[in-house]
Amino acid sequence: MTLWSSYAISRTYFVFEPIWIPTAERLMQKSTLWLPHLDNLGIHKIWNSSDTDPVIYLGYPLIQSIIQRDTFFSSFIGSITTIAASHASRNLSVLGRATVANALILSKCWYILSVTPITKAILLSIQSVVSSFVSRGIFPRLSWVSMAAPRKHGGLGIIDITTQQAALFFRWLHPLLHPNAERRLVHSYVEFHCRQLLQRDNLLIPLLFSAARPSSFRLLASNTVSKICSSMDRIPRNSYTYMPSSIDCLLLPLPAIIHPSSSFILSKKLRNSPVSTIYAY
Repeated sequence: MTLWSSYAISRTYFVFEPIWIPTAERLMQKSTLWLPHLDNLGIHKIWNSSDTDPVIYLGYPLIQSIIQRDTFFSSFIGSITTIAASHASRNLSVLGRATVANALILSKCWYILSVTPITKAILLSIQSVVSSFVSRGIFPRLSWVSMAAPRKHGGLGIIDITTQQAALFFRWLHPLLHPNAERRLVHSYVEFHCRQLLQRDNLLIPLLFSAARPSSFRLLASNTVSKICSSMDRIPRNSYTYMPSSIDCLLLPLPAIIHPSSSFILSKKLRNSPVSTIYAY
């Protein structure tokens, strides 16, 4: 059972035992009074951000802190390293190792990466495990670019981890781009979370124009919304058409309306200014 806030703790106690306690803080101090009642319901531990290990729900880690993320993925990378080691002694060709890497090693990652955002360092660690397995006994070591290139282009056809995670996160992006698409309750939560972090009612503006995203948002490298935006950035713009209204255009940052081939350079002050600074509607 996971409790993210004092409010969640107080609500949980209200459901499980109708004994009034003034504040959630007192609940934590007097936990010996109410934990036995939860124990009777089969709840033997309450997780919070101070725990080293995250809660695992349906195979997904419910990460609440950097320590929990590092602990989980340290164990996870250790498990795929063990899988790679178990196949390392097999007499396989390079293409055979590439097939094993896709089917038996990387396939363990997709379930988690479809929901859990991870850092670049963790992605590189997983990539290193695969690279070491495929390049075993080969000198000089094969580059990841050669491994991930399609076989028809001389590569090994190994699935690129970063690209695959962006593709997996597209299922969260699709309902945001197409309001009439089939939606579930979880998509409404994702949309609400995106509005909070991107600070826009019209999500298409920050999704389509990276320059329209708040400067504070760019610091969130391993956030769910940042992964959704990364997935959006990989989509060719000629595959999606959006006709912004005049009001939407005025809300765009100035860099978004300058053609990439233009040699015009905005001053530092204007880079963060909206179009409405120089245009009126």
